[in-house]
Amino acid sequence: MISRNVALFSGILIFFATTFGCGESPQRPSGEEWEPMPLYPRIDGYPAWSPDGSTIAYYHAGITEVEPNGTAQTDRDLEGIWFIDPDGSHPRLFLNGASQPAWSPDGGMLAFSGSSSRQIFTVRMDGTGLRRLTDRGCNLAPAWSPNGNMIAYVSDADAESGFDIWIMHSDGDGIHNFNIEGVDPDWSPDMRYLIYTNNEGQIWKRNLNYAVVEPVTHFAAVCAEPSYSSDNQRIAFSCFAENSWGMFPILKQIFVMDASGENPIQLTTHGGEQPCWSPDGSRIAYVCRRPQEYCSEHGTIWVMNADGSDARQITVSPVPE
Repeated sequence: MISRNVALFSGILIFFATTFGCGESPQRPSGEEWEPMPLYPRIDGYPAWSPDGSTIAYYHAGITEVEPNGTAQTDRDLEGIWFIDPDGSHPRLFLNGASQPAWSPDGGMLAFSGSSSRQIFTVRMDGTGLRRLTDRGCNLAPAWSPNGNMIAYVSDADAESGFDIWIMHSDGDGIHNFNIEGVDPDWSPDMRYLIYTNNEGQIWKRNLNYAVVEPVTHFAAVCAEPSYSSDNQRIAFSCFAENSWGMFPILKQIFVMDASGENPIQLTTHGGEQPCWSPDGSRIAYVCRRPQEYCSEHGTIWVMNADGSDARQITVSPVPE
């Protein structure tokens, strides 16, 4: 069940900052006795399933070693967007220095955010035709429309604080600020709605025909990262929930609910975020999330059946078992 312990989730602004990485880091409290709890880095993130189902694109941070105190060694030549088969075979680097991949509906291009520039780009699958689409502010989380004509994304270009949802043509023309504070945009397959996480940590949707916004979730805990299934009937998302084992009783977990927001079902118990449906709706790729545990599962890509069964790790962490 989704946790009702609201007090644990009051730091939603920190949640957004650590998710998108454009803000300043939290400052160390005063006092000499304070010692930080180790937070272990994500090894991989942002899985995105190719339209033909044969490949998962993801961001690999290039981390080669993680110490028990949370420090990490990084090889920047390995950092970028990688491809891997859904069974975990044939991992290969596609584009260095890139993050947050999003496939075009025909599978011929990727949109992505530059991991250092924080601008939106597109590139063909043969590595040619690199094109920068944005040029100001911090721009992240591109999401291609089902018809391939538009890209939604988040930007702080006009915002006094935080991020707004933006939209543009897939060639970078027609950039438009929806003036909706939020992150994590995703299109409904019928293109009626743009779903997103609002600044209070709930999932909302905007009707693209009538410019009306309305809530999808009303949970006490922070929810985020909504992803529509291809049949338009379900939404996968992450939400803080009780954990059935381990030192830390509350973790982000993967849930699935009806597109209306009803009938949420928790699928993971070992921590999960950034869910992404397979094109046929039978499986979900996600990132295992256990940031306070020194283990080889945290921060890696996993694949499970859409009912939560048969969860399997497909990328490898440098942390020992």
